[in-house]
Amino acid sequence: MLVASGICDECISGLARAGLVRSVSEGLRLDYPGVKGFYRIRLDEPKGKMKYTQESGTGARLYLAPPYDRWGVGLEALVITEGEKKALALACRLGPKMGIVGIGGVWNWTGGKDRDRRILVEDFNQIDLRGRSVFLCFDSDVETNQQVMKAERDLAKALGERGAKVRIVVLPPERKGIDDWLVAWGTQWRDELRELFKSAITTRSADRY
Repeated sequence: MLVASGICDECISGLARAGLVRSVSEGLRLDYPGVKGFYRIRLDEPKGKMKYTQESGTGARLYLAPPYDRWGVGLEALVITEGEKKALALACRLGPKMGIVGIGGVWNWTGGKDRDRRILVEDFNQIDLRGRSVFLCFDSDVETNQQVMKAERDLAKALGERGAKVRIVVLPPERKGIDDWLVAWGTQWRDELRELFKSAITTRSADRY
């Protein structure tokens, strides 16, 4: 499953040695770095639309992908993407050069509402966002799903209120996630990813809605 997302054998072995990935009866268990006892399981056999499961009542947490560890410094840019596997696929290639954050679902970055404002989950308190470039890299279905687009827009607003410089990465519709594109690009992934980030936009048009 990790190989299919373009994650190399060396990275997979390192994750396994650190106890961050393991096979369980239901599928692939992904433990969250630095969050003791929190994990999600990517199901081998999805139950309807549900591909992941986690223990009841554990809420939403951020997947701060290794090996990056300078979350509180505020120098390098960050990428926020959907899902742990996509975060690991980016981290496998970018290593310590950028911070990669995975969210379990398009709304798994919020801890609720304060009036009309969405509140960021407490894990964001570990990250210095002031003046920091943050790229949102949602799946390409954001272009056709109003709720996904709203989640992306609300996240961009919440991050901006913390001082982040937010840009939105627009994935071409031929493939869904950034991991799919990384695999498809093959050895050209550096140039393709650089161009994708260079063409990131500040806001996505919602005219179709």
